[in-house]
Amino acid sequence: CITEIAGDAALLVDCDKIDDLVEAMKKIIINKKLRRELVTMGKNRIVTLFSESYIQKQVDNLFTFLQDSNGK
Repeated sequence: CITEIAGDAALLVDCDKIDDLVEAMKKIIINKKLRRELVTMGKNRIVTLFSESYIQKQVDNLFTFLQDSNGK
């Protein structure tokens, strides 16, 4: 889910509401402080969610799943 990935590092909008998307984009463009905060929080989310150990665990889980599925 995008909310779990983005956390507070994004302005989340309903993808069916174009006006909401436009307003969120305007906020990011106009508000330099907000833009910097989102960038900083986004970088922190990447470090937290996509560390080398996390990625390795996910790859291991995928290979295990594929091996188990192949034998069925």
